[in-house]
Amino acid sequence: MRPGAAGMAVIALLAGCAHFRLRDGPGDVDLSRPPPAIDARGATLPRPTLDRALALSPGVLAGAGARQLDSGMTREAGLGFELGVYATHVKLADRILADTKRDYGYGDHPTAWGINLGWTPPATRSGQTDHQPAAYVEAQGWYAAGGVAAGVAFTPGDSRRARTALQIAPLLGPFYGRFQVLLDGNIAFEVGLALKIPVILSWGP
Repeated sequence: MRPGAAGMAVIALLAGCAHFRLRDGPGDVDLSRPPPAIDARGATLPRPTLDRALALSPGVLAGAGARQLDSGMTREAGLGFELGVYATHVKLADRILADTKRDYGYGDHPTAWGINLGWTPPATRSGQTDHQPAAYVEAQGWYAAGGVAAGVAFTPGDSRRARTALQIAPLLGPFYGRFQVLLDGNIAFEVGLALKIPVILSWGP
């Protein structure tokens, strides 16, 4: 980790994000310290390298919606927990934050692929828990400011069709929607806000 990175990491975590670079790549250039002269006419500085990165993104999801039961639709709300693990890229970019002018960003159109693991305990959810899956595993793709995730929702230790579902979740910034089709034929939908703290681990090529 570069000098001062530990202190910056604490500040970044409090601000909602942290980035740790594990290894430099060839051709890295400190954009805030250009060389005093270019050796040959027509020579140019190398472009900053594009780092491979792994994003670990734990967080809390707060949402509300409705669920279909045999007696009709019923409203529900819940507070769930999610851990996302995504493969992406980051690149060196100029920025101004206090005395720091060098950092890494996703670029103009960030792209990421990965998985989400979610859990909503009965204690943080309203409605009839005997018709609600408690956990899910889904694959997620992200491009620019939005994405989509799809997977399976289930209840550990309870394989009843009323507590197992297929689901899809459109994403836009911190907002999400979720639509479930339970194996007993009923449906459910939810919209909400995801508050996540990504930790980025990157390394040079």
